[in-house]
Amino acid sequence: MTMLSPSQKAHLYVTAAAQWGIHAPLLVALAQVQGQPQLPQGETGLGMTPAGSLPPTTVQDFGGQVQAAAQTLRHMLDYLQAWEHLGPTGTNLWDGQRGTYTAALVQRVAQGYSPDRHHGYTNGDYTNGGYTNGGYSPASGVSDRIEPEPFQQLSQPPQQLQPPQQPVPSLSAPPQASATVGTFAPFPISSPSQPSAPLAQLEPCNAHRLIQAYDWACVQEVQGWDLPQDWTWLDGRLQQVCQRLPRFYRDLNFQREALLSAAQVWLGQADREQLLAYWGNPSPLDLPALCFRFLQERLAAGGDRPLLAPPQREALILLVQRWHQWPSRLGTLLALVVRQA
Repeated sequence: MTMLSPSQKAHLYVTAAAQWGIHAPLLVALAQVQGQPQLPQGETGLGMTPAGSLPPTTVQDFGGQVQAAAQTLRHMLDYLQAWEHLGPTGTNLWDGQRGTYTAALVQRVAQGYSPDRHHGYTNGDYTNGGYTNGGYSPASGVSDRIEPEPFQQLSQPPQQLQPPQQPVPSLSAPPQASATVGTFAPFPISSPSQPSAPLAQLEPCNAHRLIQAYDWACVQEVQGWDLPQDWTWLDGRLQQVCQRLPRFYRDLNFQREALLSAAQVWLGQADREQLLAYWGNPSPLDLPALCFRFLQERLAAGGDRPLLAPPQREALILLVQRWHQWPSRLGTLLALVVRQA
């Protein structure tokens, strides 16, 4: 088997990031900095090695490395946000102005993760009591504290280029009456305890290099797009757009897929079957109203919190993207910029 091309790797990064609610440049940075393990195809991985009950074959190719890294990062983020590492202003994990993870979080990722030391963690909604104390442990010999170090700036600033020449559809849906969902039916939202899928071990790496690589990957991601430098408006805009969606629901396949995908990412479920099991396997006819009610309740649960948790932000971006059938995350952000201006 030949080595993957850059475009093939980019597809793997974007797909895994969307599935697990991860900012894709962090996966790119791990691939650049870790350089391990050696893979049969001549590639090097993202620092993911077999652990516990995880079959070794799961991380023996580049695609498996990317998937394992994304799943493990999501596990780490869920733990950190569950135990109030978001901070009083919600800025310990996400830099709302830059639209990136904080240097402190990337530094924490560089410390690694060992699933052999985790106890009692279950996937679930952290706002609904889905976690147990002691459910996360870093790799052996490293601290669980998040302590920021100075963020290394790039030697070259990002260029302000024009976006690809393609029309940006309006976020406004046609002003027609809602066909199916007008109110939120009182479906119970259960929280069954379920074990997380087996996780790989994330090896420690140099924190300074990982921060630099992530910063550079963030710049490369948006190069060629005329996007703003200040993203503090994004969370409020996402919530406004998503709260309006029930009025325009018409039971179309892409609308149902957008809702289910967003709920799956929000909850960190590995696949659609796990999501439906988490909700007690409801009737397919009940799913749209259940998804709307779930999102409405979770957005309301944030109260005055100024920022969404990072995976939940990605869930709402994915919801808007698939609802409007836009081809990419960046295209969705650009549409939100145009609409917000």
